[in-house]
Amino acid sequence: MIADIRFLYEDIAWPVLVGSVALLVVFIWKEWQPNKRLRFFIKIFTALLLVFSLAMLALRPLKVMAPENGVVALLSEGLKSNQLDSLQKEYRDLSVIKYAVNKDIRDTLHSFGEVIILGRGIQPFDFWQLEGMPVRYLGGAHPEGLIGLWYTTEPVVGEELSIKGTFNEPRKGDRLILRGPGGTGLDSISLKEGGMQPFQLLTTSVLHGKFLFSLDLMDSMGTLKNSEPLPVRIRPESKLKIGVVNDFPTFETKYLKNFLAERGHELFIRSKVSSDRYKMEAFNTDPATSLTISEKNLETFDLLIMDSETYKKLPGTWQMAVKNAIFNTGLGLFIQGDTGFFRATGSGFEFTNDKTTMVQPDQVQLKIPKHPFHFKEGFGLQAVHTADGKVLSAYIRAGEGRIGSTVFESTFQLLLDGHQKEYQRLWAGILTGISKKNHPVAEWGIESRVIYLDQPFEFQIRTTLEQPEVIGSTGSRIPLAQDVDLFNLWQGTTYPRRKGWNHQVLKNDTAARFEYYVMDTTSWRSLAQYGIQEVNNRHWDRDPITGEGKQGVQPIPQTGFYIVFLLCAGYLWLEPRNKVFQF
Repeated sequence: MIADIRFLYEDIAWPVLVGSVALLVVFIWKEWQPNKRLRFFIKIFTALLLVFSLAMLALRPLKVMAPENGVVALLSEGLKSNQLDSLQKEYRDLSVIKYAVNKDIRDTLHSFGEVIILGRGIQPFDFWQLEGMPVRYLGGAHPEGLIGLWYTTEPVVGEELSIKGTFNEPRKGDRLILRGPGGTGLDSISLKEGGMQPFQLLTTSVLHGKFLFSLDLMDSMGTLKNSEPLPVRIRPESKLKIGVVNDFPTFETKYLKNFLAERGHELFIRSKVSSDRYKMEAFNTDPATSLTISEKNLETFDLLIMDSETYKKLPGTWQMAVKNAIFNTGLGLFIQGDTGFFRATGSGFEFTNDKTTMVQPDQVQLKIPKHPFHFKEGFGLQAVHTADGKVLSAYIRAGEGRIGSTVFESTFQLLLDGHQKEYQRLWAGILTGISKKNHPVAEWGIESRVIYLDQPFEFQIRTTLEQPEVIGSTGSRIPLAQDVDLFNLWQGTTYPRRKGWNHQVLKNDTAARFEYYVMDTTSWRSLAQYGIQEVNNRHWDRDPITGEGKQGVQPIPQTGFYIVFLLCAGYLWLEPRNKVFQF
């Protein structure tokens, strides 16, 4: 019986006990008599009751209520038709509770011995209600529709926007269409009937800004069945300062030079025309400026393009200047290789002869000529373009910078054949991967691409600031928690109150701005339901908790202790003056 008693204020139990004993000792010392009468023992017993009731009023005792031995089924969306019937046959006294988001059912659940979750599961922010409970998760039916989505939310102008996903149980004749902000169809794909089907839709980002694309589902008759918003923030292309150094002019360099100049990059070209003469060219910059190979001058460059023969024949001081600029200032170096480069050693790359001269990279939908080599994979090699598991373009990190190359040959043929977009996509990937990286004050990260109104939105921010402060769209400050292991990583949670485009900024640096799109709960329902199911699978993927559930407690009424205290205090106050009570 005593084991079933707890106290609300257990942290002051020892001070109360010591005080009670001290009070009793003082009272006994005060009332001590050599010839003890019955009156003395009655007063001591009364004082004991008074001190005990006073201690109980201070500690607030609670009675532990053992959970019932029953089982409760918690029903959520996506319940399979036969699940509940099977459980009711197994447990004749099965109780049933329907789950509702944010509804507090903790006390009700804790009165049962076991909880069985049916359907797709409960929201992650409601997991706390089942803490300490024996829980079994049986899962539910996969939702029909779009259950997977992967795409770049912030592409750069000119980059390919790829939307990949998974569609569950399409109907015969269903078709997915990617539409632009104006409703123009950009790409489409027909789906086969039934099963889980991966898909990919492609388009090219043309203008920078915030845009709302859409992913529409049409039936075989061309009727719109569903439309999901697809927010994309297209960033403007960074203008690079690029230097090109060649031993002799080539068609590859000529067309690459024109491509870079048309993209608005600041371009410096130094071409050797004879043993001691060089031709200097400049585009989108001061024509009087020349390309000088020195560490100080190269500090301002983002990328240096050089053929392998030129790089090999550079004077020692120039080679040292290039290496220092790569390691110390983050300069990117792109080496245009030839057969000798691919066969040589000591370049930092290793190549394998595969005798293949045409290849279709995974990132481009056309075949491209190449040297009969591919990169040999090794530690530190970062692939840019691949085909059938073979690396065709890659780079390695060198200090703050990167050194890269490719086995592609005569890519200008794409332009001659009218495939400007493919040429642009090919070289944009190479140059973006190798060029100097500017480290922002803050880097934002989110786990979910779909953010809902009035639901928790969790984000991360990496920054070198010691005490960052994040301000939301409404102007309110969002609390941050610092990661226990990484001092520059912070986590925050907010509840968006406004649909549409929202933003967050660092109070310390308003240039570190993060924009995101907030939807209502009617958007991407299949994706959200599948995500809840996956989260529940991971959270409850363990052996069921056995034994009793979390025990509940019930306060013991304080009225009885008050009455005992008042009666005992009254007796001890009046007893010395009332001779009737003398024995």
